[in-house]
Amino acid sequence: FVFMFRAFMARPWVSAVLLQGFIASSLNLTSWDVSANGETSRLLRREQHRFKLWEEAVEAATGDQVAPSFRPEIRRCNYSKADAQAARLLATPRRSQTQRALREVKEVLARHQVPLILIGGLALGYCNSCAAMVGNGDRVVATFGPWLEEAGLSSLSSSFEQRGHRLDLRHCKAGPMNAGCKLSVTLFDQKMGREDNLTLDIQVLFSAPPAAVARPPGHFTACPASCGERCAQCGLAYAQWTQSSQEQDRFFPCPVPLRNFVLAAWMNETFWIPENIETYLEVVEV
Repeated sequence: FVFMFRAFMARPWVSAVLLQGFIASSLNLTSWDVSANGETSRLLRREQHRFKLWEEAVEAATGDQVAPSFRPEIRRCNYSKADAQAARLLATPRRSQTQRALREVKEVLARHQVPLILIGGLALGYCNSCAAMVGNGDRVVATFGPWLEEAGLSSLSSSFEQRGHRLDLRHCKAGPMNAGCKLSVTLFDQKMGREDNLTLDIQVLFSAPPAAVARPPGHFTACPASCGERCAQCGLAYAQWTQSSQEQDRFFPCPVPLRNFVLAAWMNETFWIPENIETYLEVVEV
């Protein structure tokens, strides 16, 4: 009987059903959030640019890159730790608007089965205070190109528009499967000019270019100082656009120490976060 029970529990759909039964009633889950048993090596796939961009000139280090891993292990916000930070974080309208914006973006992407990853200031806010940071550079999340490709950018744009938001595709002209794609969502776009109007960036993570023909992606060997002092030798990056690079339709890669992810429960939603979130935050110097 014990053997039969273990065999039954080992089936992927069983664990998915149990996880849904415990938390789906209160958390907004995608199918990937529940099972996370997809072929993650495909997330490293990318298409070639028609033009040689600056990031393609970055040589990759020797050694194959390991595909990212996703474990549906729910981690909840540490409110006991957050209480110690509460005195320094005022409940401002901007903070509540940022958290509402994050939930709006998550809801639209979840409808299209696109998982969302907390990075930068939002990851810091979740980890330290269970509250969003409010700086303009803190409203950033991440995802992977293959997920967006399957959902379709036009479908995503229509869904955002139906909720009164606008999806900016200016930095994703070649599509989400090409390095350099970055999306921006202007929340409640019909209220342009009002103080509560804000933007949330969606960085599309991409792999380092191969070190040689027919080789898997390697690791970035260098990165701009603005990305963090210890972010080199990372296998994944997001695009950093500057004013001058925008004029030339080019970008810099900003490597990030991301590979292993776990689920985080926050604001009755689920987000993916770096498994070793404290180490990640130290490296990127948020």
